[in-house]
Amino acid sequence: MRRYLFVRRGMNGTAALISIWFIFILIGTGCSGEEPSSSSKENVVVRRPIETVSQEKAETVTATPDVSPEPFSMKETRKRVASVEEKVREKKEEGQGEIEKGYYITERGDSLSKIAGRKDVYGDRLKWPIIYRLNMNVLDGLARDETFPDAEIPAGIRLKIASSLEVQENLTKNPKDYWIINVLSAQEEEAIVPHAIKLIRSGYPAYITTADVNGKDWMRLRVGFYGQKEVADREGKKLMEILGFKDIWTTKVGDIERGEFGGY
Repeated sequence: MRRYLFVRRGMNGTAALISIWFIFILIGTGCSGEEPSSSSKENVVVRRPIETVSQEKAETVTATPDVSPEPFSMKETRKRVASVEEKVREKKEEGQGEIEKGYYITERGDSLSKIAGRKDVYGDRLKWPIIYRLNMNVLDGLARDETFPDAEIPAGIRLKIASSLEVQENLTKNPKDYWIINVLSAQEEEAIVPHAIKLIRSGYPAYITTADVNGKDWMRLRVGFYGQKEVADREGKKLMEILGFKDIWTTKVGDIERGEFGGY
């Protein structure tokens, strides 16, 4: 009897061990984080690596604010705007260089009087006849009436501008040229413009200056400069025939007027 009990108890212990071993097998093969191999020949357990995050990385991730990225379209827009601004800046620098070389590239809204009035050109809007005389063939399409100085010139036209160096060289070349022909005096520019255009197209170096006569502002259309009075008188007679005037006269001007207009 005792032997039977021992055997029975021994069998129970063995069964318990077998049961425990079988449970371990089931737990090992059914654990999450594992998946069977796709191979049909053998069933291989593939374990997924578990990423460990260091304390430094965890703090960095936690401290980084959740900021949505800027839309691509906005980035592209800002990039294009910066590119356009850069091109405009280069264009202005290029234009300034052209002026220094004796040329001006017209911009939208430009006119002869506006260009002449620029500080980097002549600084006087009434000096538009000088620009016209140097660029007659380029500006031939503009209407030749009283609106001519303020007529808009198409953008992108390259106009010749007399540089300060050229002006000084011309003044040095002709040191005795002080005689001029006074063609017309008027208080309104419109009365002068058509005659100035006609003289310039006839090959005469016409210019417009101003004077204060008895407290009133006058504009004078003049042609010059000549080294001798006789030469100026002779040319004056020709101008009377061209314009149909009878009151043209010659005079000798001072250093200021010659220095301002004589080098063109």
